[in-house]
Amino acid sequence: MIHKYKKRTMRKKQEKFLLYISVCIALTPILLFRDFTPGNELRYLSIADEALRTPVFFAFTNHGIPYADKPPLYFWIIMLCKWITGDHHIWLLSLFSLLPALGIVQIMDQWTLYYINDRSHLLAELMLLTSVLFIGAAVTLRMDILMCFFIILSLHRFWMIWKKTGNIKWNKWLFPLFIFLSVFTKGPLGLLIPFFSTTLFLFISGSIKHFFRYWGWYTWSILSICFLLWFSAVYIEGGVEYLYNLLIHQTIDRAVNSFHHSEPFYYYTISIWYSIAPWSLLILSILATLLREKLIHNDLQHFFLCIIITIFLLLSCISSKLHIYLLPIIPFLIYFATMFLSHFYNNSWIRITLIISAILFTVAFPVLLIISSNPKLSYLNENIFYIASIILTLNGIYSQYLLYKKKKEINIFKVIRQMGIGILLTIFIAGWTLPKLNLEIGYGTLCKKALELSSIHCITNFYTWHISRSENMDVYLQHPIHIIKNNEEPLLNINKPFLLLTRKSDLHHFPGKETHTIGRFAVVIMSIK
Repeated sequence: MIHKYKKRTMRKKQEKFLLYISVCIALTPILLFRDFTPGNELRYLSIADEALRTPVFFAFTNHGIPYADKPPLYFWIIMLCKWITGDHHIWLLSLFSLLPALGIVQIMDQWTLYYINDRSHLLAELMLLTSVLFIGAAVTLRMDILMCFFIILSLHRFWMIWKKTGNIKWNKWLFPLFIFLSVFTKGPLGLLIPFFSTTLFLFISGSIKHFFRYWGWYTWSILSICFLLWFSAVYIEGGVEYLYNLLIHQTIDRAVNSFHHSEPFYYYTISIWYSIAPWSLLILSILATLLREKLIHNDLQHFFLCIIITIFLLLSCISSKLHIYLLPIIPFLIYFATMFLSHFYNNSWIRITLIISAILFTVAFPVLLIISSNPKLSYLNENIFYIASIILTLNGIYSQYLLYKKKKEINIFKVIRQMGIGILLTIFIAGWTLPKLNLEIGYGTLCKKALELSSIHCITNFYTWHISRSENMDVYLQHPIHIIKNNEEPLLNINKPFLLLTRKSDLHHFPGKETHTIGRFAVVIMSIK
């Protein structure tokens, strides 16, 4: 008996290790070749560069303008990587998204060890690591996945305290520490999610009378000390105005009447479907069945459900909404649904949900043929994309075959595993087109060309016209960027040689000028005679 248990444990570790390696290999082209996106990533790098030059560690600025939108932890990571290596490397910075993602899987596995069988555990790991939003966050330079990691750590410690397992004193200290780190990574959701979800669980489980056992003076003392040290440092570096911006404008104002990303209450009822794709129908149909038939029994199932409900309602009530904010709910949704997979092995509705997902895989190649004929999406007209889409299509066909092969005995494990492998293989192959696709993603190639021309023509003045978020190109150019407003003509009022970075479609404004085209952009040599 002991020998069988050891053998089963060893096999499970080998399967998990193989999955982790497969995910890392699948993401390798993205980690190595992807350019930084102008929207957020390039801005974070520019803020970190500015902080290193100043230097500041708590009151950040973006081109001299106070930037209190995000706490400092993630900027410290970027600054540390730049200080150690001397430059920004996409592969290095991406590790601080990928490693927390794998850490989340590890925590969820450990947490549900005695509630999910070995086979279903592998399914949960695979579905989580191949869901659209989660795997996207695992390779994106954002602080969301790191915040999610700390939130899950804090909720896990709460559970251990509630179940009286492990070192209680150690857990009581780690519980508020992980909450603070989640706030220190992204913002107040790191406190709100653990507070409201645990409170709801205590109420439902009939343990609300023990509320102060978890949220008593010990927890609040540690949180208060940490917050006091942080806010004091902010006040010393940035003053009252920056502190007000951090505590009021970027939290309360954004939650009640958002000045960014304002969306209606029902926003997440729509975005949840593509956030956990391609497993949306499977997971949400299981959840609906469980609620309808009242199949939820043990404490962990109730706790996970409380967390899911809390996150969804809390995010829906906050005015500022982005689908990435749903990230903390995804691990709990997937593992909660997986707890009940064994009850649905022969369920016809589960077969239908998997068939629909497999059909969506099947149409990948035909859809690519159609959309790549659009001139605006011509960058998709690459052989590597066609190969990747063919693999996804074949995977969908084979998955349907598995579903129809034995209608009375649906091998959910085999079908989901097959679809997950297809997703990872598709990502791996498609990733090799990134060196060409980077022209559509970021400004790295454009700025590299501008630097070459700067060296040739001895021009160190850089201007941009009609390029969105171009102020953060200083990360590449190491020079200030002058942005020409849309209603100004680049040829006027500038009495010095400069390089103009603009759109390819704007080149007709510069007859007779030396121009260099880079994808949809161009560099114009604006020399003064």
